[in-house]
Amino acid sequence: MNYDHYANLRFTEDYHLFLFYSIGPKGNLKKIVAYTELKNLPGSFNLGFGTLKTARDGSEYVDDNEISDNNDRNKLLATIALTVYAFTNKYPYKKIYLRGNDKIRTRLYQMAINHAYVELSENFIILGDKAEIAGTYDLHPFERGINYTGFLVQKKLSGL
Repeated sequence: MNYDHYANLRFTEDYHLFLFYSIGPKGNLKKIVAYTELKNLPGSFNLGFGTLKTARDGSEYVDDNEISDNNDRNKLLATIALTVYAFTNKYPYKKIYLRGNDKIRTRLYQMAINHAYVELSENFIILGDKAEIAGTYDLHPFERGINYTGFLVQKKLSGL
C-alpha cells in the first residue's frame, strides 16, 4: 500500500486493537481501531474506529461520533487500511465488516474503497451490504456507482 499513513501504529498481540496518533492543527489525538467478533456473522469482525478519550474519572473511552477535523482524513483512512492488511495477514480466513455510524461516514468509506479499488481488489474480496438495518446483512459483490450501507472484506488466498 503506497499511501501516506501514520507510522506510529501500536497494536496488541492478538491484533484486535491498534493505536496511533492523528497529528494536526487540533493537536495529537489518540486514535483506536478495534476488531470485535460479530456473533450474527460467523467468521467476521467489526472494524470500529474512534478517538480514545479520558473521562473525568480517569477512565478511557472511545468516541466514535466525533469528527476530529485534524486535516488528515486521507492519512487516517490509509492507516485504518493498514490495520486491515495486518489483521487479515494474522487471520487470513476472517472477514472484516465496516459500516459508518451514519450515512456520511459510510459514504466516506465507500469513497476510500473506490479510490483504492484496483489495489484493494487485487488483495481482497469486497462485498457491499444493502441492508438498511444494522445487524442484518444483504451482501453483494462490490460495484462502483452503487451506494451501500456497509462493506465486508476478506483476504484473497492464493491457490483458491
